[in-house]
Amino acid sequence: TLPIVTHSDYSLVGPASSGLTPANPGEALIAWGTGDCTPPAITVGTASAAVFFSGQVAAGLCQVNFYVPNGLSGANPFQVSTSMSSYTLWVAP
Repeated sequence: TLPIVTHSDYSLVGPASSGLTPANPGEALIAWGTGDCTPPAITVGTASAAVFFSGQVAAGLCQVNFYVPNGLSGANPFQVSTSMSSYTLWVAP
């Protein structure tokens, strides 16, 4: 399923050109989605993101907390191992 990614204050992560706030390298983010809540592996760009929480937080709602890998900026491919799709994660320069 399509994840929604937020900062720890629950504001949406996205490009500044859309009025959203990009993530920062090293920042803890939250990915929200649906499914069986199997703990996933996450990659941003070509780097693995450290997942520090994964679980079901409400009926059918999965939460995955992870750190943005260092050394990234701009639009980066964002892949969750439990999804066949690739998404974009915006990271501030």
